[in-house]
Amino acid sequence: MAKPIKEIYPTLEKYVSKDAFSWILKDGLSKTDLNAIENQCRIQYLGSRTGAQSIDVLARDVSQEFFKNPKARELIAYYLNASTQNEVAEISRMAIPDILIKLRENQSVMMETGKVGRYLWALLIDERPEALNIIPIFILKVLETIRKFTSLLQQIRKSETPSPLQNFKKPPTLDPASSKWKEELNQAKRERLDAKFALDKSEAKNTQLEDRLQELQNLYKTTLTEAQGLKHEKNSFLKKIKELEHSVSEIKTERKDKESLESRLHQLERENKILKYELEKKDKTLEEFSKIKDEHEKLLKNKTLLQKRIDESEKLILFKTEEIDKIREEIKKEALIKKEARKVLKNPVPRVGIFVDVQNIFYASKERYERKLDFQKLLYQTLQGRKLVKAMAYVVITPEINQNNFMNTLETMGYETKTKNLKIRRDGSAKGDWDLGIAIDTISMADKLDVVVLVSGDGDFVDLVRMLKAKNIRVEVASFLHNSSADLIDSADFHFILDEKILLTS
Repeated sequence: MAKPIKEIYPTLEKYVSKDAFSWILKDGLSKTDLNAIENQCRIQYLGSRTGAQSIDVLARDVSQEFFKNPKARELIAYYLNASTQNEVAEISRMAIPDILIKLRENQSVMMETGKVGRYLWALLIDERPEALNIIPIFILKVLETIRKFTSLLQQIRKSETPSPLQNFKKPPTLDPASSKWKEELNQAKRERLDAKFALDKSEAKNTQLEDRLQELQNLYKTTLTEAQGLKHEKNSFLKKIKELEHSVSEIKTERKDKESLESRLHQLERENKILKYELEKKDKTLEEFSKIKDEHEKLLKNKTLLQKRIDESEKLILFKTEEIDKIREEIKKEALIKKEARKVLKNPVPRVGIFVDVQNIFYASKERYERKLDFQKLLYQTLQGRKLVKAMAYVVITPEINQNNFMNTLETMGYETKTKNLKIRRDGSAKGDWDLGIAIDTISMADKLDVVVLVSGDGDFVDLVRMLKAKNIRVEVASFLHNSSADLIDSADFHFILDEKILLTS
């Protein structure tokens, strides 16, 4: 039975990037499966059907959904478990050393047959903890193969027309010592497996010796009890022999009835022989007990030596584990550098405009949590690493409250602020909103943006969202669920759910 996705996800998030998981999806699922997943997750494409997208686009978007949507993880894991049954069964039947040999095969062939992503998923859901240690080794091996093909592709591109991407910095080349790290890592792995095998063998031998020791101790106690009984019987027999000898002496002395005395004498002699034979048997038993005692002492000495070897093996394993952890950190850093370089080369960064309805979002956090919103965290969460063109904050000023410090703080964070005074009607009611101003600014900047992030839960913005989407602009809404219009959330391409994590701690 496959492990639940809740147990798999921390390991997957630690070792596998979004690009690598996209790779698993392309190898493990068909285009039909990816279409089905996107339909169930409500992933849509403006101006075209989901089925018209390439498998690379589908895998990329499903991978992003997997990392940000816990419900989508369960669905995607279900499809992957169903489609990789053969690979999962194959890996589960193999010993850890055999898996390492299997994964050292020609990576190019494995990539062409779509086996890389399937084997990686099989390792992630394997029940054995040792299988997780293979994942960084396997990923590094595959990345080296990709790097070779990428280098060849770059040489071909250099011979063709210049590309605008040439202005970007080249990703740093791999340190020549990395191959040495891999060899050391593999050697450490093998030494660790050998040490583990020796430790298991020592523990098994130790268990057998302890069982034998327990048997000997029990036998020792039993034999000691019997020996004490035999000594008591021997004393009784000696006493009886003395009595018999005394009787014989008396009989010989008396000689009243010669025949009866001789018969009695013969009987006593037979009894005497029997008693001597029994004494000899008891003496032999005592000798065997002495030998058992000597063997018991030898076993105790062997146990001490074995325990010392076990302690030395544990120290060696701990040392090798620390070395492996250091190498793993270096591999993670190198993978992160490569990942960032690939993002720059392959994916142009979307231009983002963030428009914050301060009045709406400020009172939503205060009403539900009685805490203030952290506008810096809000900016990072909605930007998502994309290119920020402009961040606008629309504030309604209340005359009796000095908001200069608040405005200065927003501008320091990178927001451009716009203010409007709160209007007091004749009946005493107040009015102040920026709905029309936000709509005008977003529409006027539409040609300069790829993504508009609207930070508000006001349902009056539904028509604005539809108008922007008609201009092929992705619209994302960020708001608290308790203060958000369902129509606004449904009309947007994506909804950032704000919660306590976005609030100031004090």
